[in-house]
Amino acid sequence: MSNPKEQNLPPRPRRVERGIEAQWSRRLQAWVWRARREWRIDGKRIVRVGPQRRTQELAAEDFARLDDTPALRARIPLTLGEGLAAALVAAKERGVAADTAEAYDSAGRCLLRYWKADTHLQWITADEIRWFVNEAKADGASPNTIRGKLLPILGRCFRAAELPDPVPATLAELKGTLKYVPPRLEFFTIDEVRRIIERIRGEEFHDANGRRLSLPAREHHADVVAFFAATGVRLLEASRIRLQDVDLANHAIHVRRPKDPGNPRRLFVGESWRDVVERLVARAEAERNVGDNQAGLLLPNLRSRALNLFRRWGERLGEPRLNNRVLRHSFVTAVLRAGGSPYDARILAGHRNLSTTDRYVGELTSRPAVLDAIDAALAPASPTPQVPPAQLEVQP
Repeated sequence: MSNPKEQNLPPRPRRVERGIEAQWSRRLQAWVWRARREWRIDGKRIVRVGPQRRTQELAAEDFARLDDTPALRARIPLTLGEGLAAALVAAKERGVAADTAEAYDSAGRCLLRYWKADTHLQWITADEIRWFVNEAKADGASPNTIRGKLLPILGRCFRAAELPDPVPATLAELKGTLKYVPPRLEFFTIDEVRRIIERIRGEEFHDANGRRLSLPAREHHADVVAFFAATGVRLLEASRIRLQDVDLANHAIHVRRPKDPGNPRRLFVGESWRDVVERLVARAEAERNVGDNQAGLLLPNLRSRALNLFRRWGERLGEPRLNNRVLRHSFVTAVLRAGGSPYDARILAGHRNLSTTDRYVGELTSRPAVLDAIDAALAPASPTPQVPPAQLEVQP
């Protein structure tokens, strides 16, 4: 096309949206807009141009589709890094929770340890996937993680690139080698939990000169450990509890957005640890008053602090098992050992199915006292001793 100035055309309109350009349409005899997108794959320059549009808004929508939609890039080999980004964008468009998006990101980083980000997805065949499974298992990855997290996110990358997905066929082939293995349940007894809390409260810290340091945070850490041990709450659920969810008048805490949305749950506040909840509430209100806790959470920034909290105290106290999950297991086990039924433990722990609670019953090494009582009651009565005939006295 010749120079617009030589044809006495109207002035070119000013571009507002990114990724679009103005073009003179001979058919319409007016300036129109079109999207223009460039890629470089293996040093080769590839250009895609959208259709002509009357408005900049429509052309901007075309540019967004050229930029993000894999359907218009079917002939361009999509790399693994681009596929992971597209799968994460698609997950966010579906409205997944923030923790699910973080799981997508974590699984993607794990996949990039075995394949480079610029690896084309069409090169990842079923043989490559079998190699990945063997390598991940050799590195200590759980079959549950491989089957439930890593391979599904890889399959989403193939679907985002509109390529044949070899993951389902590979999973069917590896069905016997990727069995679901429930993790071993580890727990503390009630006495062990009490001693851990007392040690945290009484632990002394000294500086380089041997002077004792005053660290009020350790009292708060002890309260957090007691809160997890006394309620069996999950870490994600505890991070969502707000101050208005705490109802000390009715000895309960409402769990906002539990793991199972169809299973409403409340935490029961006993008299022995009511003071712990009151101190947590007072600390959260003080942080909100100074602007550090604007959301009004009971345990602000818990998800970023809890792992370091448990890990550091576990190392200092010589308890490597100290974490939120083991404390939850300890709570459920304590309910069963105290004589509670599996149904009671399921309700208090917020399990969806009773089969999950049955795992705790199988892990108990000592029989509950109620079984000993039943065994004694059903024992047969001892028979009356018989006197041997030789010892009978003959009466005259």
